[in-house]
Amino acid sequence: TRRFHLANPAMLRILGYTQGEITALSVNDIHPAADLPRVIDCFERQSRGEFVTATELPVLRKDGSVFLADISSAPLQLDGTPYLLGVFRDVTQRRQMETALRDSEARFRIAFEHAPIGMALVATDGRFLPMNPAFCRIQKRSADELVGMPFLGLVHPDDREACTRNMGKFLAGEIASCQMESRGINPDGSIHWSRTNVSPVCG
Repeated sequence: TRRFHLANPAMLRILGYTQGEITALSVNDIHPAADLPRVIDCFERQSRGEFVTATELPVLRKDGSVFLADISSAPLQLDGTPYLLGVFRDVTQRRQMETALRDSEARFRIAFEHAPIGMALVATDGRFLPMNPAFCRIQKRSADELVGMPFLGLVHPDDREACTRNMGKFLAGEIASCQMESRGINPDGSIHWSRTNVSPVCG
């Protein structure tokens, strides 16, 4: 019937109702009207056992505020009457964190692409991942040429041992970051000097 039979104290606290109030309500009363078609569809499909958890459904509190919840369900019987047990998990904070992370990533990408200094991501095996336009200009190569190339391929042979040693300490966790000065080889064979700062990133 979609009407509530009872709720535990945590559910009452989340929604802002008393036990007497909640048993006078139905599923329709705790979701925004605009979202009811999706909510009812999920409820009916859960009742038929088609799936267990409906994700990020808007839930309406007594005070009119709304939060997002993952709602899991399980069939059960009380005194021979079939019911659907609903378990609500507030995921509003998770969604906010995901949104903030996406915004942060977007800002990083903008800063990365437009930074006046050369920036490049390097895999732990020493091969180049994406880099910004400034890095390509410094190396006088295109991104297509650089992605997948070992970073040592850009380093003068006489400086490779020192670079390898420093990178080894960094990857082993012996140092949190490292700074190296080395000679780079341009496509025409000429030399340029560069100072490289290496710091870890997770992605």
